Amino acid sequence: MENKCLLLYNNTHYLRGYYLHMRTHEGQARVLKEHEFQQVIDHTAATSRYPERDIALLQISYRSMLRVMEISKLTLDDVLAIDGTLQQNITLRKVGTKNKKGGKAFFSHPDLRSALSTYVQIRSTISTDSRVLFLSQKLSPFSSNSMSRLFTTLYQRANAYGCTSHTGRRSGASNLMKS
Repeated sequence: MENKCLLLYNNTHYLRGYYLHMRTHEGQARVLKEHEFQQVIDHTAATSRYPERDIALLQISYRSMLRVMEISKLTLDDVLAIDGTLQQNITLRKVGTKNKKGGKAFFSHPDLRSALSTYVQIRSTISTDSRVLFLSQKLSPFSSNSMSRLFTTLYQRANAYGCTSHTGRRSGASNLMKS
């Protein structure tokens, strides 16, 4: 077992220097308070290989309460106006939404807009045939599953255990209800 890269001990995986706690049951995703979310952002900024992309993903999930499938299907054309500026209101295409109903998303929070504009500047310099907004390290579009795993990994590396790809959506909705 010591030659393996992945060690299992009490539902905890050790992978490349990180302990990854595995969920042993299904249930609701954990809700993060604002200061806990900021700790995740700070940790991601300090340790991620792709901090601009990862922070933009976390901000969209938390501030706009989008599902992973909706985030993975966003394109540059969805978020940018004709003049190249970020749009405030995004129309979600039917192909990327639950039950194929379409919808609206609001990118009005200043932290979200700042993170997204920083990432879009970097993304626009990457030459690829794909117009998808978020690219994996292989410069290909994320699948919903791979993006979901990325969210879980980002939260676990920041010691926010019990968080999943749905945490941002749940936390945003919960915080909105409280205010």
